[in-house]
Amino acid sequence: MPNVTFSCAGANYVAMSHSLWRRLLSRRLPDDDDEAVTFPDVPGSPSFPWSHLSGLFRQYVAGDEVSEKIRQIFLWNLESSCFVANTFTAIEPAYMERPLPDLMENKVFAVGPLSEAVGQCADRGGKPAVAPASTAAWLNAFGDSSVLYVSFGSQQALSPEQAASLADALARSAVPFVWEARSDTAVPEGFEAATAPRGMVIRGWAPQVEILRHRAVGWFLTHCGWNLALEAVASGVAMLTWPMSADQFTNAWLLAETGVAVPVAEGADAVPDAEQMASAIASAIGKGETSVRERAVELGRSTAAAAAQGGSSYRDLEELVHTLAQ
Repeated sequence: MPNVTFSCAGANYVAMSHSLWRRLLSRRLPDDDDEAVTFPDVPGSPSFPWSHLSGLFRQYVAGDEVSEKIRQIFLWNLESSCFVANTFTAIEPAYMERPLPDLMENKVFAVGPLSEAVGQCADRGGKPAVAPASTAAWLNAFGDSSVLYVSFGSQQALSPEQAASLADALARSAVPFVWEARSDTAVPEGFEAATAPRGMVIRGWAPQVEILRHRAVGWFLTHCGWNLALEAVASGVAMLTWPMSADQFTNAWLLAETGVAVPVAEGADAVPDAEQMASAIASAIGKGETSVRERAVELGRSTAAAAAQGGSSYRDLEELVHTLAQ
């Protein structure tokens, strides 16, 4: 019976995480979180500090029952008939040209992006935002690609110090923004009033896909969770990256390599310099990163093409079904 391993992450992270568990690396110096770890069996041979690797892997203890079972699961994955990943060829072509190098011989089917935003990029110029009306009306007052959207997802909480630094950076940047802040985020008192003419703070859930695909939104400050990153890519929006944990560091690296993202901070405990972050935001919105924006729009069109009939993801899904039917 064929065994299929599905990953909600990209092929890049699939390759790196399985490389770690197969090689079972350990730090040369127990307390050196900056020690570089290289992946020679992954396209491009990327290198990351130890602290940027999977937390699940870094917690591995030899001989521990739970640790050993987790590793066994990853090793079993490498024996699968195939991998199915929520990605598409244009964003990581090196992983689609051949199976995961030196890791497995079987095919990687790229069937993504699995996102409601797919297909919207081509319509950004004339398609109105859909909901809620108050957010759409506010965005409609700004020019094309002039607004920064800020969100760190539902699981990543900013400390009061981080929230204060981000707020200071947004205030200094003088650019229009929408900040989706968790309900427990300590937005500094007086910040909303001071930035009201050009800023909107949404506490709790925000209609993210609708915001990202609005013509006024050109950039996304994000922690680089894969689902959020794909929504931005599918919407043709460039990214400012602040990875904090899990697969976010490798995602940020891939997005920068692809040419659709610019790093501005990293680390769950980092408190970025507000002036430097403000400068990066202002440069991005103010035509300083034109090539990144253009590449993001181009990649957004590629997502729609991949999912459309005859596209790369469409063909991979059909081939997967045909393979299993045999």
